[in-house]
Parts: sequence; C-alpha cells; structure tokens
Amino acid sequence: MARYPDFPTHGFNPRDFTSLLNSSNVTYRALHKRADLCPCFDSTRGGPEYACPVCGGIGYVWADPATVARTDDLVRGSQSLPERASAALVTGNVVTVTIPGDPPTVLTDVPLDDNGEVVWPGAPPAVGTRYSITYTAPQQGRMHAQSIRKDRQIADRGEITVGSMEVTVPAELEDRVTPNPAWMAAEHDRFVFPDLKHRHQARLEIGKKNRITYASVVREVKGARAIVGGVIVLYAHPQQFQITAAGDVEWAVGEGPPHGTPYVVEYVAAPEYYVWAEIPQQRHVDGHDLPRRFGLRLFEQYPNRV
Repeated sequence: MARYPDFPTHGFNPRDFTSLLNSSNVTYRALHKRADLCPCFDSTRGGPEYACPVCGGIGYVWADPATVARTDDLVRGSQSLPERASAALVTGNVVTVTIPGDPPTVLTDVPLDDNGEVVWPGAPPAVGTRYSITYTAPQQGRMHAQSIRKDRQIADRGEITVGSMEVTVPAELEDRVTPNPAWMAAEHDRFVFPDLKHRHQARLEIGKKNRITYASVVREVKGARAIVGGVIVLYAHPQQFQITAAGDVEWAVGEGPPHGTPYVVEYVAAPEYYVWAEIPQQRHVDGHDLPRRFGLRLFEQYPNRV
C-alpha cells in the first residue's frame, strides 16, 4: 500500500492530446501530400533526369489528398460557432443545404464565398435556425505550428530567404478515431496550409517553364509582367491569361510575351512547406501513438526545383 494514498500521481490521456491538436482555436488546418520517388534516373548526374516528363527533374511527385464527403451542422447567426464550411478551400465550392422541417428544405449547388460561408440564393433563414451543409473536399487535418520564421542565409547563388516552421501532428483526425495520414509523413512530403496567405512572384518562360510554385489553393492572381522592347508590359488576369488547376499559365490566343521571353506572375496562394527533418522524440509511450514533430521549409527552397 502506498505511504501517501491521497497524494496525486502524474498520468496522461492520449486522447486529450488529439483533442487539443484538433482544436481550431490553437492549430492550423493542413493538407498532406505524400511524396513518391520518381523512377527516372540520370547515371551521369547521379540523380533524376533533368528533362523528366513526370517530375520535371525534381526527383519526386506528390499525391493529392483523397477527396471525402463532409457534413457540417451550423446555426444561422451563431455568435459562438463559426458559420462556415470547415473544410472549404477556395471560392467556387458548392454545397447542398438542408434545413430541417416537414418536409425539409433542400437547396442544391449553393455557392460559398471566400470565407467558406453560404451565399444564400434568396432570403436567409431566421437567426437561430439549424441547418446542415454537405459537400466534398480534400481530406485534411489540423496541427500545431510554432517557430514560424523567415531567415536570410548565404547560399551558392547569393542571399536567399528561408521560411521554416515546426509542427506537431496528432495520430488521429478530429473524430479521434480515423488515422491521420500526416502522422506518417516522411522527408519530402508536403503540407498545404489553406487558411494562410502567401504573396509570391514566379519567374516563368513560355515554352520552358509555365507552372507556378503554389498551385494547390490560389486566392488571387494580381497579374503578369515582362520586358518587351525594353519596357515593362503588364498583362491582366483573367482577360489575357489564366492559371489552370494544376498551376499552369495558359495565355489567350495572341496574348503574352514573345516565345522565350521571361515573365513574372504575381499571385496570392496558400503556402506549401516540405518536410526536411523529423524532430526525434519518444512518441510511443505505453503503446500509444502520440503526436510527432516535423521541421518544415517553404517549398520554394526545395532542392532541384527550377
């Protein structure tokens, strides 16, 4: 028998870790993209083929997260609960709205705004009305991020800015049952943070490089510019060019700088980071899969990326 039976002893509930790391108040929403090693190989370089049609010389390709069906229960005019789709990514998402009743009211193909809130086709329901929205979205989870910073470093090509962060990833998703694919992340995997905004400028060239860096969630395209005839020429979006879902710049017929001329596209998108290091810690206490920590860097610093 213990000498001090009423003295408190330490302990932990692993599900409390999962609940905390899935709380929207202290964590970030993130999409996990698994890295797959490309089979291409250049024996003279000892690495991936520079002109590989699959990976483009990077050496890896990234799998998009699975698309899943979701249902969110909302309250019209709620002051305590966010009245928006919890997994919506960009404008253009549509949902099915169901308002309980006898019979229930069902509205299909209802759009969402930039904040993921329902754009009601007519008068919205009365404040306090409970309703649900059903839609599809990429599978995503939440994680705690810390030490978010940008540092200036000296590299072979001059001074560069390195963006990095550390993240803590729970073993299960928000239901505390479904395994979190991001928990098994490895080096080269990527994370997309759809609720953050990153202003980026990409230097591209028609016929050589036409894909922007952060294409998963593009919030705004500000325009493009090139030097033609010794002066800056501006190009408007979407009148003169568009960006596809894959991130490729497509020019309208007769538009754009001359072939072989570099140009710059400026846009705002969700930043993407890649795993450059796992931070080793004891993460299997008493048989429980406890959260893991990773060190991430902005994808624009990824090796071999051109």
